[in-house]
Amino acid sequence: MWFNRQHPLEQITHRKPPSEWDSFLSEPVLYLTRKLWELRNDLPFTPSIPITVVCISDTHNTTPDLPAGDILIHAGDLTENGTYDELVAQISWLDSQPHHHKLVIGGNHDTLLDPESDPPPSSSSPSSEPGTSHEHELSERERRRAAIMWGSVQYLSSSSTNIKVRDRSLNVYGSPRTPRQGKGPYSAFKYDRCDDEKAWKGQIPSGTDILITHGPPKTHLDMNGIGCLALLEETWRRRPGLHVFGHIHYAGGQTEKVAFDGLQHKVEQTILDRGGVGNLIMVVWEWLKGLWRPKVARHILVNAAMIWGNKNEKRRKPIVVQI
Repeated sequence: MWFNRQHPLEQITHRKPPSEWDSFLSEPVLYLTRKLWELRNDLPFTPSIPITVVCISDTHNTTPDLPAGDILIHAGDLTENGTYDELVAQISWLDSQPHHHKLVIGGNHDTLLDPESDPPPSSSSPSSEPGTSHEHELSERERRRAAIMWGSVQYLSSSSTNIKVRDRSLNVYGSPRTPRQGKGPYSAFKYDRCDDEKAWKGQIPSGTDILITHGPPKTHLDMNGIGCLALLEETWRRRPGLHVFGHIHYAGGQTEKVAFDGLQHKVEQTILDRGGVGNLIMVVWEWLKGLWRPKVARHILVNAAMIWGNKNEKRRKPIVVQI
């Protein structure tokens, strides 16, 4: 597998996808499973009162041109280094956009937004005494975090909001939390053990129409299954109509439509098991059943990561969906 010279966390989130041929040779069952899954990605989805949602993520200080829409969603990593000046510049850019609703969460790069990323006080260290540089640094970060002015931007941090667009009322939940992948400078909003269902169980309110997370659910637009299993299980429980995320740059710029049905379950199981001929047979069977029992999409997933490449030198366009 190819890696660039970056911190281990960045190597994971920026991982380059293998070629089609390499994918088939290394894991033929997974390759065929994914191809069948891609063929089913044209599920019909016809909302009665369409709402246009512009989806972006991982802008890392860039300010791309954005298309018009009813709702603008940014799924985290507004900045590269998480500084106050970077955040203010990104928020000012978002605030200037014409979209009526602008919904934003933080990402692992947006360290100032995460109080847990502040230097911890130490009672055994002289630097924790009143008036020391360590206390000043902590107070300065708290002051700057409190000074951020969001304007027309709604910032969600493991919290919900209700928005109204024309005759529709939508419940939105946003959370910046992503599974820990080592230690480093870009480790805001981290949690351990994404294979533990407690990491997400009960976190997403029932009745959520739009879910915004920084990282992807496992097996969906997550670059070979490095997303969060607990988040996947929670989406099955809550089944929001739209899920926007980013974080895995090379899997960005893509959407999926799912129906929470037998085919989806078998595809996910095959990826989790890393193959298996028996799993592939069940995938084929569920896929064939869908030919004479057409499904309707219930859920749209969007990996809206904007930048990618060895040095973040490549840019994607925002993804526009209707819900």
